[in-house]
Amino acid sequence: MNHPLQAALIGVGGFGRSHFRHLIDLQSQGRIQLRAVADPTIDRLPEIRAQLQDAHIPCYPSDQEMQEKEADLDFVTISSPIPLHEEMVRRWLKSRAWIYLEKPPVPTIQQLREIIALDTDQRVRVGFQQVHHPAIRQLKAWILEGRFGKLRRISAVAGWPRTDAYYQRSPWAAKLLIHGKACFDGPATNALAHPIQNLMFLAGDQSESFGIPSSMNGEFYRARDIESYDAVTLSGQFPSGVTFDIGFAHCVETPLASQLRVEGSRATAVLNQENFSLTCSDENKAQSFKPETIPPMYDAFLNQVAQTSPPAASTLQDCLGYSLVTCGGLLSSGEIFPIPASAKHGYGIDEAAGIHVPELNEALKKFGETGESFVDQGISWAKKGRVIDTASITSLDLSTYL
Repeated sequence: MNHPLQAALIGVGGFGRSHFRHLIDLQSQGRIQLRAVADPTIDRLPEIRAQLQDAHIPCYPSDQEMQEKEADLDFVTISSPIPLHEEMVRRWLKSRAWIYLEKPPVPTIQQLREIIALDTDQRVRVGFQQVHHPAIRQLKAWILEGRFGKLRRISAVAGWPRTDAYYQRSPWAAKLLIHGKACFDGPATNALAHPIQNLMFLAGDQSESFGIPSSMNGEFYRARDIESYDAVTLSGQFPSGVTFDIGFAHCVETPLASQLRVEGSRATAVLNQENFSLTCSDENKAQSFKPETIPPMYDAFLNQVAQTSPPAASTLQDCLGYSLVTCGGLLSSGEIFPIPASAKHGYGIDEAAGIHVPELNEALKKFGETGESFVDQGISWAKKGRVIDTASITSLDLSTYL
């Protein structure tokens, strides 16, 4: 008889609520036993605190105390604030537990390389769960079977409005550093990180591999009066010659649906990552997929922990392309350029108030379709970043950009 895997969760606020819900579901299926939770802010979450008490699941004020008192865990899910990821991974790699680390893994390339070196037996999986989604897997299969002909370009664009409430959600929101710890909060390095990892996955030349760009350039902008950025473009090339273009913004009033575009010599496909509908130019009907993405990732992860399946994506090593692009993009940009007051407007009231740049949605859409940069589109405030070789990207000092 198979025994349920012994699990623990760090962080039940924010996106940790989703992990808590899925872990409870997995427990009801008999696949895991949620032994403990750690969260110093549990008193602010009375509903979850009550659920934990009813289920007799202890909640510790820190993951250190939980680690001391809960021995022989099979895995721990880390859903803490991004600035705490590195120290928690370092701590839990000293145990026997596997680690499911919420995305993004860590803010800087040097942090990623350091924890890759520590994870000698690859027990960490990063919660880039969309790479396990059937729609992404379908796209990858089409690429590998040659449906697109010679692959030429992959792009990802999205406009996700974020109001005052979003920027007030935590002390580290829109920060580059907090209390001396790297944070790098922004669309490409938090809320819209998934499309970048999806793109890297599609660029890999094997069924489970990820591409690593050889060169790139980036442009970082801020419309709000924040420390970090709220609009970004990232472009570059893989060793195969395939190019990529990534463009995201929070400083928009209306959403621009997240789209992943794959272009080849014979066909072009577009995946709407909001509703997971997939269209290809060589057929008339769109394919539709269920939008749920976390369960397939947990399924793959649990099978790996139980050693009943081959290694599952995304390992820390699999995140190297993502980190090179985000960190390299800021190095390429040279600074975070302010968008002038004349180019932006306010909207909404109270916590629903926001700042938007009216021309940005159309500019992002065109960028995704053609790769034409903001500078090439004639946008007055745009500044083109310098092209850099990704082999030269060894570290990112975020204090330089304050």
